[in-house]
Amino acid sequence: MPPSRIVIDTCVARSASGDSDNDLALACMKTLESLRQHGHSVVLNKPIHCEWQKQAKGRPADSWPYHASRHALQWLTDMQSHRRLVFVEYCQHPDLLDELVASACPAAAGEISKDFPIVDAALATDGRIISTDSRMHNMLAGMTEQHPMLDTIIWVHVMKDRACCWLAEGAPDRPELHIGAAPPDQGSAMP
Repeated sequence: MPPSRIVIDTCVARSASGDSDNDLALACMKTLESLRQHGHSVVLNKPIHCEWQKQAKGRPADSWPYHASRHALQWLTDMQSHRRLVFVEYCQHPDLLDELVASACPAAAGEISKDFPIVDAALATDGRIISTDSRMHNMLAGMTEQHPMLDTIIWVHVMKDRACCWLAEGAPDRPELHIGAAPPDQGSAMP
């Protein structure tokens, strides 16, 4: 199976560190390393790239200032040096964005607009996203019936879906990993 082009949600980049006391941080770090080790590429568009490098607000002046962790930005630099970054144009699917926002409640519409760049980038490439954001996954899962294009996307949660193993297997297209494969968790998705 050839390597895949995969979108890494900024929440993974923010959490990735070698903090041995935090299972999520370690899982995110190992996921990034597994993606590199198994020859996959990372997909970025302008909004995703900007969010990775965005200055975090409210942090002390002597702390790490970016949304993405130091480890994640070093990883991204290494991926770039090995020519494994894939840049795509943003908003190749403006009609889908408009439809999703129009069909969501106001609070969900804002979240969907904010996270749409990862959906757009996935649809422009191999349809794969790695994330820790169950809330967004659940919101989109609840919208796949009205917007079947969403269900072409594979959404892999770093911990729940064993992202490292999935990457080692070649990031295969598994029906159970498609956004609409399982009903949204009750209480996690906004109507």
